[in-house]
Amino acid sequence: MRHLFYLNSRLSIYAVITPFLIKEASRKYNPSSGMRKLNENDVDLPESLERKVCGTGAEVVKTSLKKSCHVITDSSVKNQTEVEKRYRTIVEEVSQVKGKLEIWNLDLMSISSVIRFVEV
Repeated sequence: MRHLFYLNSRLSIYAVITPFLIKEASRKYNPSSGMRKLNENDVDLPESLERKVCGTGAEVVKTSLKKSCHVITDSSVKNQTEVEKRYRTIVEEVSQVKGKLEIWNLDLMSISSVIRFVEV
């Protein structure tokens, strides 16, 4: 009888925890790529990222700009016109830009470029 109670209790715990874990996994991860999805209303993000600096991919850049974050992202393009075009493309896709966006040159094939990027 004691074993049956233990088994029933354990199944009850799994019945409660499993849906939560599935919900969290689907909220945070894209099943096809295994990458985390980021949404401006994500409960893991504070209301504002003001006075924070981050550097990362395009979707995270857009979400961070909406949250007042100072975003630094990279581009291997040296041509200033192309950098400005990328800047405009990112900013135009964000409905309300509250943060600051900087695009710095970074050529991962050049160690001197990497050192310059890190030292700035």
